Amino acid sequence: MAAQPVDTEYSPGEVCTEVMVTNPAAPARGHARISGEGTLRWECLFATPGAPASGLAPHHVAQAIITALAHDTTASHGDTGQQA
Repeated sequence: MAAQPVDTEYSPGEVCTEVMVTNPAAPARGHARISGEGTLRWECLFATPGAPASGLAPHHVAQAIITALAHDTTASHGDTGQQA
């Protein structure tokens, strides 16, 4: 894994940064961006069936999200205030 800052914002009394995490051994898996506010964004290319370019098949992306959510069943939902 590799991590690097990609954005830094300065305001009076506060510094927020965004970090991008990649896996150089598997660049087709995309990258994740983690913000100072706690948001997470994963970006990747979808594979086109039969194309030579690499990427992830949509069902692999869905499975990764399902797996991540299944491991975090006690997380609170900030927008609803309810427990999962």
